[in-house]
Amino acid sequence: MAGGCSLAGRVADTAGVDCSGLEAAIRPATEAIRSTIADHLRSEEPLTLTAVTITDAVGSVLSRISLAGALQAILPSALRLYATDAPYDMGRLM
Repeated sequence: MAGGCSLAGRVADTAGVDCSGLEAAIRPATEAIRSTIADHLRSEEPLTLTAVTITDAVGSVLSRISLAGALQAILPSALRLYATDAPYDMGRLM
């Protein structure tokens, strides 16, 4: 499967990564999201990335991985806090 990923419409990976199937494409996409988040945390730059879209060779969307989806396995409790509707003081959380 050849294709690319779109970083929330900001960056298109036109070269793509060849994968044997969707499951094989999810891992590098998830790793790319985590790496991008880490880079932005280190540089203290705002992160506008919201998701990575996995496409096939002709550009048909096969899957979309959100930031929360990429982080769920490693930060489940933080994501539960983020997902609540209750207001909270960010200063007290840091």
